[in-house]
Amino acid sequence: MIASISSLIKTLLLIDNDNVRSHVLLYSIVRNAMHSKKSIGSWLTFMLQSPVKIVSHRAVDYLRLLSNAAEEDEEFKGKESRHDELPETLRALEDLIPSMLALDEKTMEEAAIAT
Repeated sequence: MIASISSLIKTLLLIDNDNVRSHVLLYSIVRNAMHSKKSIGSWLTFMLQSPVKIVSHRAVDYLRLLSNAAEEDEEFKGKESRHDELPETLRALEDLIPSMLALDEKTMEEAAIAT
């Protein structure tokens, strides 16, 4: 089940319809899964390295969602230690920085700010 969390998040980020994707990402069960360090996996670096811009941009969107979650979501303000694990898990992710270097300059800046 735990290994499925990261696959689920990746799949949801790749939903083509912007409205559907945005709506699904707002579900509390999805937000809970996203705020788990188990949601972060090698899929993120693969998406960042993708030559398909929409795929790499969705990975940056995910980083942005993680970054904004602690500040915006009242539901998670009491779970600061859980949020503290996310940056540590991201830093431990193999090839994160080299993957970000594959992005265009604007997107790379957005990813760097989000992480």
